[in-house]
Amino acid sequence: AASANSTVAIAIEDACDFETFLDLAAAVDDAIDARGYRGAIQLATFHPDYRFGDAPAESSSHWTNRSPFPVLHLLREDDVERALEARHGDDVWRRNVDVVEEIGGDGMRARRDACFVEEAG
Repeated sequence: AASANSTVAIAIEDACDFETFLDLAAAVDDAIDARGYRGAIQLATFHPDYRFGDAPAESSSHWTNRSPFPVLHLLREDDVERALEARHGDDVWRRNVDVVEEIGGDGMRARRDACFVEEAG
């Protein structure tokens, strides 16, 4: 049976550097714990300069969590689990990395830049 899904995405209009963003994400993650929502709510983070700490700086894998602007995405863990089960989700992260590695950093940068439209004026 189908069920309603809900999600909250918080786009941060004012640009902040990646380290500041990580501090904000940590505060939100701490709030999830403090309110007793660990296991029910999952935080996904996206930033223009996203970098996985364990990957080389030039790795295309960083692009899986890059976005045109900083975003905190709150997901219901039940929804995530259902989606992963329906889509052979154990390796979804690997497929995402494979796709961005195939496109490459220059291609991903071009796609990101295409999100910005200059106002006529």
